[in-house]
Amino acid sequence: MPIFQNTLKNGTVLITEPIATVKTVAIGFWFSVGSRYEHEKQRGISHFVEHMVFKGTQKRTAFDIAVSFDRIGGYLEILCDMTENALFRPEDVEKERSVIESEIISSLDDPEEAALDTVISKIWPHNSISQSISGTVEDVHKITRDELYQWYKNHISSGELTVFLAGNFDNTQVENRLQSLSPRQIQTKPGVFLGLDTTNITSYFSCPVWQSEISFVPADFQQEQLFYLFPLPIPYTEDEYYGYAILNALIGDTMSSRLFQALRENGGYCYNVYSFFTFNSDCGYWCGYSSSAKENLLSVAKTLQDEITLLLEKGFSKNEVDAAKEHLCGEEIINSEDMEQRLKRLSRNYYFNFPQCSVEESIEKIRGISADMLITCMKKLFDFDQQSLIVYGPKLSRKNKKQIINNQKCQNLFG
Repeated sequence: MPIFQNTLKNGTVLITEPIATVKTVAIGFWFSVGSRYEHEKQRGISHFVEHMVFKGTQKRTAFDIAVSFDRIGGYLEILCDMTENALFRPEDVEKERSVIESEIISSLDDPEEAALDTVISKIWPHNSISQSISGTVEDVHKITRDELYQWYKNHISSGELTVFLAGNFDNTQVENRLQSLSPRQIQTKPGVFLGLDTTNITSYFSCPVWQSEISFVPADFQQEQLFYLFPLPIPYTEDEYYGYAILNALIGDTMSSRLFQALRENGGYCYNVYSFFTFNSDCGYWCGYSSSAKENLLSVAKTLQDEITLLLEKGFSKNEVDAAKEHLCGEEIINSEDMEQRLKRLSRNYYFNFPQCSVEESIEKIRGISADMLITCMKKLFDFDQQSLIVYGPKLSRKNKKQIINNQKCQNLFG
């Protein structure tokens, strides 16, 4: 069935994918705000507000909301209620403050999560995109109830809102309920910094500037985590998006990929190795990742760069490309049976300004990406003048650091 997009009279954007053959529906409310919008004294406020909307409304207690979500059905009504009628009781704020502080402390015990926060701060320094979504314990401790409630009123109960649905639902019922919400800020264009007053915009909210560097960050964990990164060329087309996805599958996102085979299967240097992209509308990056024992770190770092160099010099085989494409097509087919994944497809296409299309059309686009397009994407992405290497883990000796720097051929980054 076709995908529909409609802007309701109150300013809410509604995007739906009706699927009559399923028995479920996924519903998502997207608000044009997040940690990237927070000034220094507001860090963690969006995340705090997200916690608070589950703590009770004028019609429902926190337990009522929990019970409803644990059962089947009624989600649209509850989400609408949470969007407009959250109470933010002072006693609930203080209890949830303690919960969030525990969540932050817990995240510091997760080596990958802690490392990735550090990585983002290194590649995009002094920009709001690199700050922690939850903030620090100190940040959360400073946020007042009134600040939380005002943020909620400005950005949730009356801010820009896009609602996505995928599955089996009554479209008239959905539109009528959403239309009863209070007026919203009108969206002019999906993309960067929706909802901001651009007349007072500062460099803090500007597009991130990539920082190429080698960093060694000591951390109290058992293994070294290595992040080998390149900035995503901006802007990118829909064909380039699929091209980068194919390259990623070929390089490190599958068991048959080059990095998995070279680092784990052939080298035996590590257990954990993969690659991934982070896509934003105005920035992004590709990352090759591995965690290993300290004694294997030099081999991991060298192999990572060697594999990218070999790819640029020798290219890729048709069999590799076909395997990568079929892997992505398989993911599309599997995800098509998950309404939440279909929902995320709708939101991705909307916010990246891609046309909405069916799963079958997406598969056709993936299979239609040419070798020339892949070569173009590869050459645009892997610019060694822009590479960054960040090592997070047990402290390294000066000698080991120098070896890694020399092997990565990045001495120019240090003047």
